[in-house]
Amino acid sequence: MVDTTTVSELLQLPIPPVLSSTFDAGISTLNPLMVIAHKNRLALSESMIEGKGTEDAYGRHLKDYEAFWDRFQCEQLKENEGHTTIPAHPIVGEKVAIFLEYELTRPKVCSICPIFIVN
Repeated sequence: MVDTTTVSELLQLPIPPVLSSTFDAGISTLNPLMVIAHKNRLALSESMIEGKGTEDAYGRHLKDYEAFWDRFQCEQLKENEGHTTIPAHPIVGEKVAIFLEYELTRPKVCSICPIFIVN
């Protein structure tokens, strides 16, 4: 038998009075550790992208994604008049998968010479 209890259901369970003060004390002592761990993770993330041009590339990719998504929604609407248009934001995994498929299969322009390269 598979347990289908969700995390939110578990969090709603009452904590026995005997454990309540211990639980609260444990959470309050973990909070500073969580802050330190989060700061460390942010610093590590920053150092991993530093000097790699990620800042410029992210803006370019985001602009490309937004333009693609608008075109994609227009195509979907032309194919199916009952299609409900989906906004580009928030960006979710399914939208990213569709965009990446487009990026991987579209013709690309060579940066050295102005010719199209087909994958």
